[in-house]
Amino acid sequence: MARPLSRARYIRLSRLQTELRSLFAGVTDGRLSLEGASAKAYARTVYTNRVASRSAARVIMQRFKAEGLVIDDAGPRGGEGWKLSPTGEDLLTRDLQGPKPR
Repeated sequence: MARPLSRARYIRLSRLQTELRSLFAGVTDGRLSLEGASAKAYARTVYTNRVASRSAARVIMQRFKAEGLVIDDAGPRGGEGWKLSPTGEDLLTRDLQGPKPR
């Protein structure tokens, strides 16, 4: 049996898992385009305009890329896009065993 995660690591991984699920929900071909990511970033707040949402989507995806959860996947016409890496797929399918309740 695997050892339970520490509280801080459990919280961090569960937040990453939730954010990845929300971004890649409804993606049929496994590829998330910049337009799709920015639309989901734009939907989060009414205070963000479309240009700022594209910038926010790039920042979000670069953070996931630095974590090793997504990889670049250019579109058919060379547009920006990402798909889940094997590590990201593993995180989404993983059942996180949290710390024991206090």
